[in-house]
Amino acid sequence: MTNEGKYQVDKPAVDMKQKGSLWSKITLIAAGVVFVVALGVSAMFIMDDKGVSEERIVRVIDYGTVLSGVSVGGVDVSGMTGIAASEATGGIETQLLASAQFVLDVDGEITEYDAESFELFTDYEEVFAQAMRYGHVGTFEERKAAKEAALNGGVDFTVEMYADEAKVAAVVADLKLAMDRPPSDAGYTFMPWGYFEDGTAYEPDMEEMITILAKKDEFVYPEGLVKIADEDMPSDLRYEYYQDDYDWEEHYEEQYKPKDAAIARFSYAGESKGVIVDEAGTVDLIMAAVQNDDFAAIAVPAQIIHSEATLEAMLNATQLIASWTSSYHDHYGRSRTYNVGKLSFIISGVVIMPGETWSINEEAGDRTRSNGWKEAAGISGGAFTQQYGGGVCQVSSTLFNAALRAGLHHEDDIDHANHTIISDYIPIGLDATISSKGPDLKLTNPYDTPLYIVSYLNGVEENVTIEIYGSPLIHEEFGPIIYDFSSRRTGTGEAPEYTYIYDTPVAPDGEVIAPGESYRYIKSRGKTTARAYMHILDLEGNELIEKEQMFTATYKAYTGVYYVNDPAPPEPTEEPTPTPDP
Repeated sequence: MTNEGKYQVDKPAVDMKQKGSLWSKITLIAAGVVFVVALGVSAMFIMDDKGVSEERIVRVIDYGTVLSGVSVGGVDVSGMTGIAASEATGGIETQLLASAQFVLDVDGEITEYDAESFELFTDYEEVFAQAMRYGHVGTFEERKAAKEAALNGGVDFTVEMYADEAKVAAVVADLKLAMDRPPSDAGYTFMPWGYFEDGTAYEPDMEEMITILAKKDEFVYPEGLVKIADEDMPSDLRYEYYQDDYDWEEHYEEQYKPKDAAIARFSYAGESKGVIVDEAGTVDLIMAAVQNDDFAAIAVPAQIIHSEATLEAMLNATQLIASWTSSYHDHYGRSRTYNVGKLSFIISGVVIMPGETWSINEEAGDRTRSNGWKEAAGISGGAFTQQYGGGVCQVSSTLFNAALRAGLHHEDDIDHANHTIISDYIPIGLDATISSKGPDLKLTNPYDTPLYIVSYLNGVEENVTIEIYGSPLIHEEFGPIIYDFSSRRTGTGEAPEYTYIYDTPVAPDGEVIAPGESYRYIKSRGKTTARAYMHILDLEGNELIEKEQMFTATYKAYTGVYYVNDPAPPEPTEEPTPTPDP
């Protein structure tokens, strides 16, 4: 008789001469057990032509019990009746099935199964019947040899466990359905104002924030914002600060880390590998485990597909590559600070994609009263006049310096214009003016990954910070680097004489002039030139290239103007030239 399935084979005859001989696995069948029980019979004499046989008498007397030396699954049932032997071996099947514990490992993901999961079964009933029949059937010589083998060496009838390949395949099909998946890329979300532990982005109210900052108060961020661990913070060399009362020649190597620099701006999700389970191979391994009674963990054969967009790549593409902070404490005015805060808020969160050119004027829109801008001092024609959006050049100049340090220092990367006069809140030659429908600051992303802009104010310390995130800066010769910039004045011409305008009680910028008083509207300035230099540092701050000239700036001459609330003095009269005597 044969079993069905790949691993089911014909069961060989029992080896009567060796204890512990193993049966091959077979399909469970109902086997009739033939018992002849001697009920109340002490002896039976069987007559043939040779008379009564003593061996036949012993044979019949013992026929209702198991031969001595016979065991089932290691349990000795010698001399037991069928009922007693059944009771003694009844737990073998349960124990055997309980031992079948399957641990399937799909690339580290563990799934556990038991015998019931695969509907495993045993040949206990047939093996038990074989044991009961052993030595009681066959020819006289066969029965005699069986009895001697049992008495001399013992005969064990081993119970085996089996699996139906079709049922195993059905379970593996479900495993494959659960485990098969395509790879998923790692990703990140840019949240310029930070986010909470649950991944929710923080979105401050712009009006509330900039109103607080304009009062020189501290804007308090909510509790629970995710912070960057100290060991993960960027190098201090990435942070630079220019305070308007510093000597730039002494300052450029100093660093300043804003108090809000540790707010995490990116939330990351890791990649996951794709899996394709080898269904046929897994079935083979499970069937072999059952056949060999080996229930060690099974490494499920599967094709593992790795994602190209890894978490490491995402982290690498969102590094802080530049941070620049400028002070406005010598230019304080609530309206001016409001405008600075408004533009800072508008550009925070800007993403410049690879190859994209971005305009700060287009992002901000026209600076008008209807668009929510306030009147503050701004430069026009060499003079400071009240204009809507006055002060926003502080943001554009701060962004310009951050962009230079982010590697956007070539003509194709950055388009800017200097102010008409020198601004003291930014290093000479490193300023960038903007005006509605006028000068603009345009940045072009030269990299293969996006650039991310974060901007915020510190109301108490009165400064504005702009951070730029992207891929690390790599120099073709030096490898990972840090860009830095300095500048110096290269020439100043003689300032023109002042011009006085009389009978003016109110200057063009709205300044009221008391009778008899004067007001300097435009400062007399000579033509001034400046030059900017790039420095290339390694990640430890050592200069690799000390100074490389980048560009020059020219601030034109202005004739000074005073407005006077007084009549103009009389024109001087010239005495007639006397006629000489002949």
